[in-house]
Amino acid sequence: MLDNELYILDAFKNNVEGYIYKDARISELLKAINVVYKGKKYIPPEIKEKLMTFITSKNFSESQKESSEKIVLTPRQIEIIKNVAQGFTSKEVAEKLFLSELTVIKHRKNIIKKLGLKNFTEVVSYAHQEGII
Repeated sequence: MLDNELYILDAFKNNVEGYIYKDARISELLKAINVVYKGKKYIPPEIKEKLMTFITSKNFSESQKESSEKIVLTPRQIEIIKNVAQGFTSKEVAEKLFLSELTVIKHRKNIIKKLGLKNFTEVVSYAHQEGII
């Protein structure tokens, strides 16, 4: 899954039973399956360490304050996200919405910045979690 502390914490808030990175070794995947099968939660040590460092950092308290303030996306930004989530390129979205490709690219950058994410894949994931798409 995503290597983002807020996504990991959100996953556990939404009652996931375990969390491992998609590039985890097979042995770790099997261990996670066994732990979850026994009714326990599974978090690998490196993720536990990462979460503990994040929770005790200034970034966590800032993100808690920010998360209490709902981020509002404009209708155009939502339209861009929905089109990209459907697999359209920036050029295709531009043609579909009668915009220039550079305008769509600028919208994408602004959306990433507004949501405080790393890339548009995370934006699509966020939009899915929030029920936007």
